[in-house]
Amino acid sequence: MEDMAATLNAGSSVRAVHAARRVMQEVAPGSSPIEVLTAFGGFIREDAVNSGAGFPPITPQEIYAAGIDWHLFPNQIMLQSPTGLLGYRARPNGDDPDSCVWDVYSLQRYPPGQEPQVVQEWSHDLADEAFWGRILCQDYENMADIQRGMKSRGFAGSRPNPVQERAVSNFHRALHDFVAED
Repeated sequence: MEDMAATLNAGSSVRAVHAARRVMQEVAPGSSPIEVLTAFGGFIREDAVNSGAGFPPITPQEIYAAGIDWHLFPNQIMLQSPTGLLGYRARPNGDDPDSCVWDVYSLQRYPPGQEPQVVQEWSHDLADEAFWGRILCQDYENMADIQRGMKSRGFAGSRPNPVQERAVSNFHRALHDFVAED
């Protein structure tokens, strides 16, 4: 959690760090995963409410049912929580099919009057760890190799994992439906 807060500054990162520290101190060793997650979520909620940032009227069951990532067709991904969001958006880069404009943004709840000024930053170097942070640089590390591999004669098409990559399969279904409708 500390690395995510330092390198992504996204979602409920600062609250998650405090909540994780409390879990380490206050949740008994040997607790079940659901007990740990319930305490963790409760600590995040408590911190958000106590800070004045607020917490939406949503139950743990609704949070679980919502999932942790939403893919909005055709080009947006949101990794959300009740107190923040890390978003990705890919946009065309002119007529170049081998590149895109990649937007990353972080939204968080703040107490009224304590919202920081919006800062837009730009980098063309996906390996710039000082800019993107370690986590995103690791995510970006294999993008060029994947693109090259998808253009090789040996690539017959993707076969996403039906469980772990369900969002990818759904995207391809939605894309097929969208193109077929035209």
